Amino acid sequence: MHIPHRESEGTVLKYGTYIFDFDNTLFDTRGGYEACYRKAFRIFGMAYDPSKYYQYISTPLHAIFEKHYPGCPCKYREFVAEFVREAENSVVDTAVPFPETVECIEKLADSGKKMAIVSGSYESYINDILDNNGLRGHFGTVIGYESSLHPKPDPYPINLCIENLGIRPSECVYIGDSPGDITAAKRAGIGKILVDRHGSGGEVEADRIISDLTGLFDRDKSLY
Repeated sequence: MHIPHRESEGTVLKYGTYIFDFDNTLFDTRGGYEACYRKAFRIFGMAYDPSKYYQYISTPLHAIFEKHYPGCPCKYREFVAEFVREAENSVVDTAVPFPETVECIEKLADSGKKMAIVSGSYESYINDILDNNGLRGHFGTVIGYESSLHPKPDPYPINLCIENLGIRPSECVYIGDSPGDITAAKRAGIGKILVDRHGSGGEVEADRIISDLTGLFDRDKSLY
């Protein structure tokens, strides 16, 4: 069984490129997305369960909708339209970086590291949030829902990111908060770090598990 290193063990992992998930990794977007799910679910007579939030956000919208309305593409388009309409107001306006996010991104940039984002969220929202927080210029590419023919845990979006950056898989690591993120990174053949902000643990094939982004740096602030 693969046992990942916890941040206290001090394993050094140094890469030239750091690819990040977005939601619950770099930014806290839960409040905005919960508003989207609540409103869209209510309109279509679907029960929203707050305890399943992380399940919802890691599942494509079409898969969530199909459970309630199988074989109804017209209703699904209406559902997505309502979700997107609410997201344009809720997600972008309420997203906030985690306390360590800005400092860690700036440290990586100062160290000459390339950075990118691969997420299941809409690229337009991600770019707007990054712009609002003065961080867009740090990321060489942003791959989101619009560009992902096959979402994570399929390696397609990570492979597309690597291709866009013109780098080799051996040069980069993916940092995400879910088992699906780690599976996608493994399938892409790159380094993989799990950000476990809630101490949920579980068996994941990560190279390293950190409680927040400061875990990318050792005690003397050099990079892992």
